[in-house]
Amino acid sequence: MVAGALTTAAAQLALGWCLGGTSTMLRYTSVLWKLALNPTLVQLYPTEVHSLRGVFQICTSSSRTLTFLSAASFMVTSAAALRTWTSSAPVSVRWSQLTVLTVLVSPHLLTYDLLLLSLMIVVLAAWTLQNPEHALQPFIKILLVAAYFAPFSSNLARLVGVQLSTIVMASLAVCVHLVCTKPHAFRARVHE
Repeated sequence: MVAGALTTAAAQLALGWCLGGTSTMLRYTSVLWKLALNPTLVQLYPTEVHSLRGVFQICTSSSRTLTFLSAASFMVTSAAALRTWTSSAPVSVRWSQLTVLTVLVSPHLLTYDLLLLSLMIVVLAAWTLQNPEHALQPFIKILLVAAYFAPFSSNLARLVGVQLSTIVMASLAVCVHLVCTKPHAFRARVHE
């Protein structure tokens, strides 16, 4: 899967290079670098961004700090994604975790992009129904309901100064990570 993604990315880059030329690709890279260092050029309202970068953008005005925090969060979530994917958890749960982590590290995830969470919510809701004995199951159920209402939190972020949808998704990612990487540590005893 990774080889396929890398091959596709290389083919797209090569095609763009052939059609646009070296000077176009250098300008394109320059623009991407400028946007990475200063996302406020295209994101006027950080409360509309439902990712870790959006939270960091609300908390700091320094573009260097923002870039550092975004890069650090990308590394942490990438490590979590790798650890989750190599776990023995069901594929549906691992896929759901990768979806949440992808949403969290997206540099400009806007409210309408939260539609990406729909299938993840359904899949994890099914998991909670199939695993009522799991100690984290009640927390995951609550976080799924909160994630469902996440698109409505943009206006609330303007009042409280933090994007609650991102906190919900990060909390959900931590719980699912524990489900995937420590499958027996959180098993509750079923009372008969």
